[in-house]
Amino acid sequence: GGDRALPYDVLIGADGVRSRVREAMSSQLPPGRFESELRLMPGRWQVLHMQLPPAFQQDSVHAMVNSKAPFGLFCIPNNAGPHCVIVSWSSDEDPWELLAAHEPEELQAVLLKYFPQLGEVPREAAQLFLDTRPSKAVASRCRPLHDVDASVCVLGDAAHAVGGGSLGQGCSAALQDAAELAACFRQRESLLSALKQGANGALERPGEAFSWTREEDEALASTLAAYSERRAAEGWALLDLIELQSAAEVRAGALVQAPVVMGFFLEQLGRGTLRPLAEIGSRLGAK
Repeated sequence: GGDRALPYDVLIGADGVRSRVREAMSSQLPPGRFESELRLMPGRWQVLHMQLPPAFQQDSVHAMVNSKAPFGLFCIPNNAGPHCVIVSWSSDEDPWELLAAHEPEELQAVLLKYFPQLGEVPREAAQLFLDTRPSKAVASRCRPLHDVDASVCVLGDAAHAVGGGSLGQGCSAALQDAAELAACFRQRESLLSALKQGANGALERPGEAFSWTREEDEALASTLAAYSERRAAEGWALLDLIELQSAAEVRAGALVQAPVVMGFFLEQLGRGTLRPLAEIGSRLGAK
């Protein structure tokens, strides 16, 4: 029932946008060593649990958009059950048709009006959707993504959540985080193997045990720093890109939007680079 202290080699915070690991880093690390922020975005979202029609590849992620729809769908596969269909909207204007639905049949009519490829919405899934309230879209970001002394790092939404309506960019960033962290650890193992072989060759007596804790510590520090360096800048630029997209959706004059855009560029220049944003923009443009 009480708190327990458990030893660990490295703590990886992959615990979502309201990460307790990130919260602990913010509150327990010395001032200036870790920076994070959490903000509410204008979007909202709800989840619909249903199996997609056979025409959809069942083990793939599917993003559905319709220029006439006031909301979008982002479908995530689940090996243990039906797909997780995230219904999200990013503007301040609520999708009144969707929110006005009170019966499963009404909800299905609204969804199929814009996304007929869904086929049919199971009544039980529709009722569960109607019984829940929309959740607020929350964005987060932090830097660096690690702390060497605490042997801790964060990834995915714990490191840089972009809220709803991002067409899967947050999910893609989380997968890239995991792949990059795994690559860094593989490089660490190669380094440690080389260090061990070199050290064993220098021992005076065959079979003598070698303690290489210091080398392990240095390799871990290098691993976490490399991961953070490769992923932190892109995480910040990704959220900036989403904010620019939100600013473009605001139906207001240039005098209202100009300070938002100018503030964004000043912040980017303050960090010393526009490269991550440019790279993300070019990739999104290619799609």
